[in-house]
Amino acid sequence: MIPMFTNKRKKSHYGLGPPQLVVKDASRQQIVRPGINTVVECPVRNTRDMIFEWYKDKETIMTFGNHRVRILSNGSLRIKETIYDDTGVYRCRAVNGFGSVAFNTTLLVIGNEEDYEEYEAIFDPDDALMDESKISLTAKPQILYVTEGKSPIFKPLGATFMLQCVATGYPKPEIMWYKDGIPISNQFRLGRWALKFTKTISTDAGNYTCVASNQLGKASHSFVLEVDGK
Repeated sequence: MIPMFTNKRKKSHYGLGPPQLVVKDASRQQIVRPGINTVVECPVRNTRDMIFEWYKDKETIMTFGNHRVRILSNGSLRIKETIYDDTGVYRCRAVNGFGSVAFNTTLLVIGNEEDYEEYEAIFDPDDALMDESKISLTAKPQILYVTEGKSPIFKPLGATFMLQCVATGYPKPEIMWYKDGIPISNQFRLGRWALKFTKTISTDAGNYTCVASNQLGKASHSFVLEVDGK
């Protein structure tokens, strides 16, 4: 795979030698809301003649002509106005004439304010450093996050909310939603990961399942929705 964009660094005082990772304060998982600007770091010590390459889920990130994504002078990746589809595993690779290093970061773009705070409260950065499965470029799909961990989910008539099911894998998994075993039309989906409910009615109650699949396997999660007043 040949990267479509590289960013060459100016010479620095660190002298000759291969790139070195500085991971002490680096984040292996970032959780952001949709619509904000975010920066994914490439924690590499400055060396001479550095070239940075970026990948998302093992696919080269094309920055040329892309107004939302840009590689900064320090090698970090800036994403403007994040969307749900920005969720994934990002890999920076720093290269010079003496060698190369790489670093993975999982970026989660999560629903609304309550979803963000709930996930942030239960996520322990120390766990991510010990659990490589959370940040590795996996093959078989994995469910990274769901908005509602407890089931059944109780909602009143007329409620507006989302069910979100975030997965990773390589090749990139396809996401399908089912209600009581029947596929749900794409018109009810919001972005890649979310299922949106607007002004719920009694017939919205049921068993909802998200299935992430690729050529190597499947992963799924089910939600039981109960609508008060049914």
